[in-house]
Amino acid sequence: MKPYSRSHAKIRELAYRLIAHESAGNADLQVRSPSAFRVSEKLRCRLTTLAGASGFRSLISRALTLAKGECAELKNVVVRPDGPLEGFDAIGIQGAVEEPGVELIAQLLSLLATFIGVRLMLGIVVDEWTDFVPNYLEITETSDDEPTR
Repeated sequence: MKPYSRSHAKIRELAYRLIAHESAGNADLQVRSPSAFRVSEKLRCRLTTLAGASGFRSLISRALTLAKGECAELKNVVVRPDGPLEGFDAIGIQGAVEEPGVELIAQLLSLLATFIGVRLMLGIVVDEWTDFVPNYLEITETSDDEPTR
C-alpha cells in the first residue's frame, strides 16, 4: 500500500465515517446492498444533477481505477453505462465498513476535492447526509489541494 498525504488520510477517514454512518442508518432496515454502494449511489444522484451522467461516470470510473490499484478485491467491480456500480456483491461486503469500499469512496471524494475544492466537496456531503457532521477544520486545514484564502 502506498503512503498517503495528510489530506488524503483525512479524506479516507471521512469516507470511513460516511460509510459507517450510512451503515448505522440502515441497520434496522433489511438492506442487502453494501454501505459503500449506497454512499456511491447517493453521490451519483447528487453529482449527476451537477455534472451530468457522463461527468459522474467519468469521475466514478477514475475513482474505481485508482481504488483497484490499492484493493485487488475491487477487480470485478465495474461502472455500468448509466453510472451505477456493479459487482459489489461478489466482494461479499454486506453493510459493513470494509477496506475496498472505503478506498473507492475516498478516491471519489479526493477526485471531487481536486476538481471543485475541499469545501464544496464537503458541502455536497452535508447536503446529502444532513445528519452527518464532518470535521471541516480537520480536513480543510490539512488540504494540499487549496491555497489558504
